[in-house]
Amino acid sequence: ELPVTFVPALYLQRRGWVFDIMRRERVTQVLDVGCGEGETVACLCNAAPWLPLQSTHFPLLESTLELDIASLSQENDIRDQDDFLHIRTLHALDVSQEDLQQVLSFAKPEPPPSTPQLWPGPTRWEPLHVKVWHGGMETYNPEFVGIECIISTEVVEHLSEDVLPIFAPMLLGMYHPRLLLITTPSYTYNSRFTAPDAPPDVRQGTPDPTGRTDRIFRHWDHKFEWTVDEFTSWCQEAAKQWGYEVEVSGIGVATEKDPFGRDKDLGKASQVAAFRRREDPGMAELREWRCAETCMLGKTRAGQPHRLFGSYQHEAHSGARKAGTLENIGQLILQRMETYQEPHMTVQELWSEHDISLLCGGWLQKLIAAVKATDSLTLQKADKRALSDWIVQVKG
Repeated sequence: ELPVTFVPALYLQRRGWVFDIMRRERVTQVLDVGCGEGETVACLCNAAPWLPLQSTHFPLLESTLELDIASLSQENDIRDQDDFLHIRTLHALDVSQEDLQQVLSFAKPEPPPSTPQLWPGPTRWEPLHVKVWHGGMETYNPEFVGIECIISTEVVEHLSEDVLPIFAPMLLGMYHPRLLLITTPSYTYNSRFTAPDAPPDVRQGTPDPTGRTDRIFRHWDHKFEWTVDEFTSWCQEAAKQWGYEVEVSGIGVATEKDPFGRDKDLGKASQVAAFRRREDPGMAELREWRCAETCMLGKTRAGQPHRLFGSYQHEAHSGARKAGTLENIGQLILQRMETYQEPHMTVQELWSEHDISLLCGGWLQKLIAAVKATDSLTLQKADKRALSDWIVQVKG
């Protein structure tokens, strides 16, 4: 076999693709179908460092000050400066009880420290409700209806021949999320692992367990692996049937160049598809009609209802959204910079001071407004950098 390595690791690239879209779409509700041991769930349970950035019309909690937030950013919408997810509802579903035990350990809130901490951990400014479910995706769960986003990474290729036809009707039809994000291996790319003239027995992997093809799959539990054309065709047909738009692409380029010059033809190691629900007239009715037809034809299963395996509530800090005045925040910032004898500090450095972020009630924009409203302080933008990298300076 030929050396093929990915930097970052391929699973991290897949996760990054999912999270990037979720951030851009400002997703707050997620269902992870086929969550496995819960590494993605663990990431989604992490608290954002501040409350969601608000639009240009946000009054910053004080009727006496209407700060033009747009003037602070080169972006049309300051919310685009937020690099963090703000998940408030999270569902995780899997068929493996053993894996779900690990998911529960990731989803469980950290107990409060028994003694005061010199350096307190991250503050949670928003509540998060996590539900972990045991069962198969072919069984309908009314709790998932209308969920904002469903993710299913490296799952569809594990579905048996009788379950695969239920995947799109259940996720896109019955649940009709605003977004469905899926990833799956590219069989087209598998040729990259060996030379063009290599004998079949050189390729490590598992022969197609169904016997339908002579393909060698990457994992023993894969029931199939789609070529680029096969995956694209399946996605387009599913989108058409259920009233969605879909964008199909790929991720994962080896650090090594293919010695046989096939990199362009073989594409990427993983295939990805982002389905976005169409909201134009008639689409909701189309989905309802399709769902009714699907149920009448027996294409879904009643099955054993999903069992709630565990449920956790992550509470927000009691000081969330309870901000002090701009004057008090500005004075605290000034005092802290004088104490540290620092004429300039980044917004992030100031925010990491727990008493400052608490006085802001978790609103990063409150800190920005306080700096702008304090005569002794100035704010310098960092071109093409995040809002948290902007510089606060003491005048004089």
